[in-house]
Amino acid sequence: MNVMLNDPQGILSENQKAYAEARLFYSLARFSYRINHASMQVSVDANCELVRCVATVSVEGVGKVSISKTSTSSQGALNFAMDAIEPKVARSVDWRMWLNRETIATCLLIVSQPLKWALKLDRFVARWPAQAVSTSMNCLRRKCSERQRRRPLQVSGN
Repeated sequence: MNVMLNDPQGILSENQKAYAEARLFYSLARFSYRINHASMQVSVDANCELVRCVATVSVEGVGKVSISKTSTSSQGALNFAMDAIEPKVARSVDWRMWLNRETIATCLLIVSQPLKWALKLDRFVARWPAQAVSTSMNCLRRKCSERQRRRPLQVSGN
């Protein structure tokens, strides 16, 4: 993976340049098998005195992934850009990684928990839909019979 830092206005010190190159390299190292080239350009906007950092990554099979962040300091702009570029590259490279059985099972569990709590089902019953329906019907019947027992007897006054 080739990493390049472009600072035409001389905003960054030598230490900041080394830090920026190392941070870009290490934040994208896990995707090095898919990244052809990564570059970062730092510039100052003359009108509002903000530092802009543009990071561009050329990903094999996807194209270019780019992010632009601004800050009042050069170090802040570098950090914002590095924090934003890694997840963006990860989404474009490893989209299959998060779409697996465990993720789908977790999503189903998140959706089914409120349903289980609403129906007051235990873990065993939630695994078997037919038993879950019959158990919930039994609960409803039990509640109806309890309500009927609690009602006072109404006697007509004839």
